[in-house]
Amino acid sequence: MRIEIAGAQITDAVVETLENLQTNTDTAAMYADTLNQLGRMLVESSDGTPEGDAAALARIRVLQMIRDDLATLAAPPDADDPANDTPTASF
Repeated sequence: MRIEIAGAQITDAVVETLENLQTNTDTAAMYADTLNQLGRMLVESSDGTPEGDAAALARIRVLQMIRDDLATLAAPPDADDPANDTPTASF
């Protein structure tokens, strides 16, 4: 199965991943905890130079973006929006 929605390819693997994230809260929490630990490790390992600090900060920002995206996939913030009450397709 493959569906394209707004340019996004929704395949069986994507559906399986989303189902896992949305039904197994332990998985999403484990991912978030690991990303948090990586952020702390980056801060602790920074060498204190402006270049090192800038690189660590850039990586922390990317980790934050990944964490935010995973949180959105695991628990869509607009799931209760009435505009989303009518599915365009259900399989």
